[in-house]
Amino acid sequence: MGARGERGERYQVENAIDNGTFHGPVVQAGKVWMLFGSGQGPLVVLATVMALIAAVTTYLVLGRDDGADPTLTARYDSARTETAAMMLPRPFGPTAVPASVSGCPATWAWLHTQGGLDVGTSHLVVEATGGRGHTVAIRSLKATVVGTPQDPPAGTIAYCPPQGLGAALELGIDLDSADRVALIGTATGETSYAPFFRDKYLYLEDRKPEEVELGVLATSKSYEYVLTVEGSVDGKPRTWTLKDGDRPFRVTGIRTDLPSDLRGDATVWVTEYGVHVPPPFRCNPCSNDGAPVPGTSVPAAPKGSAPSPGSPPPWAAPAGRPSAPAPPLTVVPQDPESVALAWIVTANSFDVRRGDTGLGAVLPRLRPYMTPRAAQEAQAEAAGGPKPDNPDWPPEVTARRGWSAVSSASAALVVADRHLTGQQPGQSATVRMAVEVTYRADDGWSRTGPGLFVGQLILQRQPDGTYLVDAFRRGA
Repeated sequence: MGARGERGERYQVENAIDNGTFHGPVVQAGKVWMLFGSGQGPLVVLATVMALIAAVTTYLVLGRDDGADPTLTARYDSARTETAAMMLPRPFGPTAVPASVSGCPATWAWLHTQGGLDVGTSHLVVEATGGRGHTVAIRSLKATVVGTPQDPPAGTIAYCPPQGLGAALELGIDLDSADRVALIGTATGETSYAPFFRDKYLYLEDRKPEEVELGVLATSKSYEYVLTVEGSVDGKPRTWTLKDGDRPFRVTGIRTDLPSDLRGDATVWVTEYGVHVPPPFRCNPCSNDGAPVPGTSVPAAPKGSAPSPGSPPPWAAPAGRPSAPAPPLTVVPQDPESVALAWIVTANSFDVRRGDTGLGAVLPRLRPYMTPRAAQEAQAEAAGGPKPDNPDWPPEVTARRGWSAVSSASAALVVADRHLTGQQPGQSATVRMAVEVTYRADDGWSRTGPGLFVGQLILQRQPDGTYLVDAFRRGA
């Protein structure tokens, strides 16, 4: 909206979010700026009067106030796949995703209908439309937690690896904070510590829908929440409560153990073991392409760019011995990738001090995932080989009475077996395996590298629909 000063200068007054969408008329220092064109002569005056009469008539006929109120809504943004991840609070494998659901955005939308929760960051779209003939100002936006925050639930995480930097985030809210107000976001998807509404309002234009990208962060707990928007309509206070339909929005923090995840791209899901979803990042001050974002420097907040406070550290091999020979695993017996992943993680988890001096000692933990025939063959092979210093294990592990901890592993069906519909008992499925381990010992010795078993597993479908490992092939 422009205005001319007393000496004819033209001033430009704007109210906008950097890279955002809200904009509109500005009330400045108690004055409403209005701009009239200047003209000379009766024809210009007559034309101006006629134009005003026509405009007023059009408004009275088509644009009069019909009582429509401003509307504000919020919804999950399933199209945001940068650093996006969802958890289903139960075990499930890639075969559980319907064939009609293809790609990450469609999978996020489907998971929401199945009770899935966003992990780390919930991407929301807040849409607002100014009512006809009303002046609407938004003065604050905050999250209100419903109920008591819970520990992050166990289940299966589906995530899509980010492709470069995250997309622009206009506003952010950190649920782990005591003050859950809207914060300034950045063009790279980070959230600052600076309140957005500290010195500004958002104005809605007449009947024009506006959208804002909002990221709601959670690191340590699982939350249910609603959005509370405060503002005014024609100068009168108004509060809006935004929900996911008739229920609260939900988001969960990051678990510190190593869950089984699904990693996806446009067409294929791969089952993985490890930590693949990073905690949300905060910045102080923030920058866009190296340029500082004004107003994001907060003296009391941590400096630089780092995971949000309270974030669990990235997974690393334990400094002390693991509490159990094999880590707890989430296994879907009807899913061949899940069974294969449990087999390879268990096979590469051992502790010499606990008596794991060779493959024969690990075999009892593998039996639940193997056919009787495969278990018998493995037992015979182990009985004929050296037990104290099995050559498949690094000799330093045996000499130092050390242990092996799996840091990551993946299991992917070969292309020919990716669609297992209509399989009968006795039919097989081939899964490619990869594993990364860290060998450690009490005297500080450690080594990281490929695990003991890297290659292909042949699994056999059982009469009850479950799968068991029937054979192993080393190599690709």
